[in-house]
Amino acid sequence: TLLRTVSTVAKNLKVEYEERARRNIRLSRPEAMRAIAYLRELIAPAEASPFGLPDTLTASDSSWQSELARSAESAIEQQVNPSLDSLATFLEQNLDEGTDAPGLSRLPGGAGHYAALLRHRSTIDVTPTDAHAIGVREVARLAVLADSARRAARLPANRDSLRHVLATDSTFAVDL
Repeated sequence: TLLRTVSTVAKNLKVEYEERARRNIRLSRPEAMRAIAYLRELIAPAEASPFGLPDTLTASDSSWQSELARSAESAIEQQVNPSLDSLATFLEQNLDEGTDAPGLSRLPGGAGHYAALLRHRSTIDVTPTDAHAIGVREVARLAVLADSARRAARLPANRDSLRHVLATDSTFAVDL
């Protein structure tokens, strides 16, 4: 059921994008290109798909696990991948409609609207420029802490190496 939901989400995103486009609100080209690249990364054969089942669920000989694996593979190949491809293709077809400038500020009244949203959501009186500076400082501070924690746990820096370590190092237990 969760895998089949991906198709619904992809369709809903296309409908939402079309509705906003009628009001001249579109992703900027850089944002759209990142979204397209991300969607294309998610498209993979069932055995390599990020939507696939963990090996611990497919390694057993029980009939329900075999059926679950077949069902998941079928959903990935017949629903998830085509839906993601359709959404990526849709975004590619609409690339020329976007601008090179991201954010609300490119829209009429957008800068004021963003400032009002910032005030409403944060409940503090801070300008967008100041909020951005705070965010940049926090990301840098947290990156140092995350790197320190990663090193203390003897974990590699990239995602694929991390998966390998977690799968092969008995120090770590993956709890499903």
